Amino acid sequence: MNSYVCIENAGEVCLSAIRLVGATDKRNGRFIGQFGSGMKYAIAAALRDGIGVTIMSGKKRIQFGTKDVPLNRETTKAVTMKVGKFGRTEVRDWSLSLGENDWKDKPAQGVTLAYMILREFVSNAIDEGSYHMMATDHVHGESGKTRVFLPRTQGIQDVLDFMPLYFLQSGCSTPLFDGPGGRIGRATDQGRIYCKGIFVRTPPKPTLYDYDFDDLQLTESRTVDPYFLQERIGKLLAKAPANILADALSRMHDGDSWFEDSIASYQWGAFDRVTVNEARVAVAGEGSVICHRRSVAEYGKTPTIRVPDGLYEELQTRAPDIVADHEPKTKTCPTCCGSGKVEQYMHKGPDIEAGDIPF
Repeated sequence: MNSYVCIENAGEVCLSAIRLVGATDKRNGRFIGQFGSGMKYAIAAALRDGIGVTIMSGKKRIQFGTKDVPLNRETTKAVTMKVGKFGRTEVRDWSLSLGENDWKDKPAQGVTLAYMILREFVSNAIDEGSYHMMATDHVHGESGKTRVFLPRTQGIQDVLDFMPLYFLQSGCSTPLFDGPGGRIGRATDQGRIYCKGIFVRTPPKPTLYDYDFDDLQLTESRTVDPYFLQERIGKLLAKAPANILADALSRMHDGDSWFEDSIASYQWGAFDRVTVNEARVAVAGEGSVICHRRSVAEYGKTPTIRVPDGLYEELQTRAPDIVADHEPKTKTCPTCCGSGKVEQYMHKGPDIEAGDIPF
C-alpha cells in the first residue's frame, strides 16, 4: 500500500491562508469553507493524532510541528510552520489543543477524527474548482498546484474505502428530488446529512431519506443542531413531488420511528394541496382520509393514513377536505395520586372549555 494519500487542486495556496486564523475569501455562500479556521483545526488535530501533514504549494514544501511555549502557570505546545528546505521555523498563533474538545470521534454522528481531518483538505480542494486524489509513496510538488499529503493511517483508509458516502462528488448517484435549497436521496443505512455534498452527520434517529442541503448553519466543527435540521428537512420535504410524499406518508404511518416524526407544524414548509391529494390516493386510495396518529375516531371501513402531530396540523391547514378535522386531546388527572391514568377526549371544532373536562 502506498504511504500517502495526496489531495490536489489547481492553484498554489496563499501562505497567508495558512498563517492567519479566521482569514478567508469564501464568505459569499458559494463555497464549502466559510470560517477561515478549518485548515488550522485539521492541522492541530492531525498533529495531536500523530498524523503528519505536508503541504506543497507549487514547489514550496510546508511542514508543521510543535514547540513548547510558556503560558502563565504552564507550558503549551504551539504549532510551528516551516516553508522551504532552508526556511526558518515559525511559531504560529494557534496551539496544538485547538479544537481538542470537539474535534474527536463522534460515533453517534457517524464522524471520526480521521474523517474530520481529511474533510477539510478535500473541501478546500473542491472550493478551488477541481480536485484530484491519488496514492503515492513520495511527497513532491508541481508548479501551479497545491498538494496536501497525509499518511494512510487506518483511520484515513477507512474513509478512503467509502469515499462516495462522505463526498457525494466522488459518486454518481442521482437524487430522487432536486428542490429549492437541497436534494433528497435514498437513505444510506440510518440516513445521512450533507452540506454541499460533504457529509455532516447521521441524525439522532433514522431518517426517511438522505438530505443534501445547499447551506446549513454549521458550527466550526462542521456539525449542525438537530432542531435546526428538523426545519430544513420539513421545508424541503414539503416541496417534494407526490411520489416521494406518498412514500413518506406510507412509512410514517407505521410508527414513531423516524426523525421526521418529530418535526413540529411550524417547521414544515407549505404543502401543495394537489400534491398532498395525489400522495393520499397513491397510499390509501380514493375516499381515504389523513388523520392524527393517536386518533380514536370511528371511521368504519374508511381507509386512514395516520401521521404525527406536526405533520397532521400542517396538512390540516393546507388540505382540510382530505384531512380529518379532529385529534385526540390527552389529559392526565391531577388527582390520580401518581397512578398515571390517562383519559382521551375526542372533539370537533373549538378546543374543549375547561369546565367540560370532568376533573
